Amino acid sequence: MSLYLFVLVMDAFHLTVKARTQQDTSFSYPWKCKEIPLTILCFAYDLLMFCKVDAESLKVYKEVLDEFVGLSGLHGNANNCHIIVSGAASVNQQLLASQLGFQIGSLPLKYLGVPLVSLRLTIQERQPLLRKMKCKILGWGSLSVSFAARIQLIKVVLTAMFLYWRHAFFLPSTVIERIEHTFKQFLWRENK
Repeated sequence: MSLYLFVLVMDAFHLTVKARTQQDTSFSYPWKCKEIPLTILCFAYDLLMFCKVDAESLKVYKEVLDEFVGLSGLHGNANNCHIIVSGAASVNQQLLASQLGFQIGSLPLKYLGVPLVSLRLTIQERQPLLRKMKCKILGWGSLSVSFAARIQLIKVVLTAMFLYWRHAFFLPSTVIERIEHTFKQFLWRENK
């Protein structure tokens, strides 16, 4: 499906969700979202849906999704459909997930390879960036790469990975120093 057509379909879906959530008195908005009113966010081919953790609100979404599938023939990817529940017992989470046919997910949710968090990244959430860089370097380790080629790899590949994360998050100086140390180690290593 072309991106333009997808945007039109998702706009119609958004209007359907908006109308249904405003009409149905059993639907409950998430905490601090009633004033906006925030129910869905759509970016590229991804969709985030928000509601309070109760069976009635999920039932409204289930009906809208079923109607959308019936009209458009588009189905969500079952492997990528997750329900992330905050503040509910695990038994209740299983019940709600089975009601929608989704898997249970957990925060922080990764989107475009970057964790979605509202606060600063924890040390564990920063590790994937360092791990990816080290994996790239280890992959290049088996090659006999000249000094100039290593400079180019740092400039083009590793710096791009760093900048991608830097645009999304504030990275503390300790992380930046670790990244620079990784660059230096790769640059000044001996060819084997």
